[in-house]
Amino acid sequence: MSRKMIRNLIIIFIVIIAVLIAALVIIMKKGDNGSTPIIKDTEDWLGATQEPEEGTNGYSANTQGIPENIASKIPDLNVLMEQINQFLYKNGLVDTTGVQYISHTESGAVLKIKFELVGCTSKQYLEAIIDTQKGTYAFATEMERSEYFAVVSCLRNYLDMANKTNPMYTVVNRTNGQSTYDQNMNEAAVYSLLSSRYIAQNNITTDNVFNTLKPFNEKQSFYPLDITKEMEVNFVTSYKIQGIVQNATYAEKTQVYFVINLDSTNNTFSVEPLAERTYNQYSVAMENVTAIETNEYNGYIEETIDERTIANEYLDMYKFFAFANPKYIYDKMPETYRVQRFGTLENYAKYIQSSKEELMGARVERYTVNKEGQYIITDQYQNEYVFKSNNIFDFSVTLDVEGISNTNNF
Repeated sequence: MSRKMIRNLIIIFIVIIAVLIAALVIIMKKGDNGSTPIIKDTEDWLGATQEPEEGTNGYSANTQGIPENIASKIPDLNVLMEQINQFLYKNGLVDTTGVQYISHTESGAVLKIKFELVGCTSKQYLEAIIDTQKGTYAFATEMERSEYFAVVSCLRNYLDMANKTNPMYTVVNRTNGQSTYDQNMNEAAVYSLLSSRYIAQNNITTDNVFNTLKPFNEKQSFYPLDITKEMEVNFVTSYKIQGIVQNATYAEKTQVYFVINLDSTNNTFSVEPLAERTYNQYSVAMENVTAIETNEYNGYIEETIDERTIANEYLDMYKFFAFANPKYIYDKMPETYRVQRFGTLENYAKYIQSSKEELMGARVERYTVNKEGQYIITDQYQNEYVFKSNNIFDFSVTLDVEGISNTNNF
């Protein structure tokens, strides 16, 4: 072997060793989950600026961090920090440089702390749900558009399954051509969408499911009044949702309350119907957020949501609530605008009734989204609707473009 060849082999060997050492250094700097920790020390997310004081679990917090009396209730701040890091990485929140305390609530042993994510291009929040007795942690972020459509789509799917006139429950006799309703199939479909927890608590079987849950006699439309993202545990996220179901002619309406669970590992969902009297007090317990098994009916698809989809949803939502609950829409209008345009809720309700036929058939003909993020929608009758939103169901609305510039608080 020539000297030149030996020299080249030595150089290659040195390069390989250098690359391996560099890779080892990177790995050693990473956290237990294989990613460099976003929050490198407790002060980053507690907002502490002074030496720890006694009686605070070794941590102190100023007005930008967790209050001292709340920090003392957290079983292990180091574990919380580690769990937050893992959650942020798992959800792709790689721009975050820390978290800052905003507020907290307490209910028995459950402590919920709201943080703002520091370093993001737009404001985002994280809620830590801590069972101070069991020392367990769960987390939830503000709901994204895709989550809204997934949650609402799952509930609409459940309502379709609970509809006795759904064509899938119609069985045609091949001999005489007569159609009959297959109640057993209807019961099995509804049962398959209920959470295991709800089934166990209410002793539900496929034979008695309609003793507890009454099916609908016609197709229903649904839009939410509120959705609360409760928590996420091991890729399963629970949401509390309340809204209105209404038939196609807007003649009948009912307010409904549910918990929807989404399992992102297999894109499945489950449903827990709630009574109105228990909805506000209801809190999803961590141990009840469990993996969902796949069955014939409980799948959902995460779709890419474009601006056209949002525009269609806004107009359909406006039409739905204009008939189901005119006050809901009236209250969504900036006060100055609604007083100038309609004067009173009664006048707005009369306006809706006077244009009922046209509004029922309205569809998006064109739309634009301006630099302020406002959706300016025009229907086929050249009526205008302008929506400004914080999230998709938390919006303000006016019925003409002029309302944007003429309304200071819009």
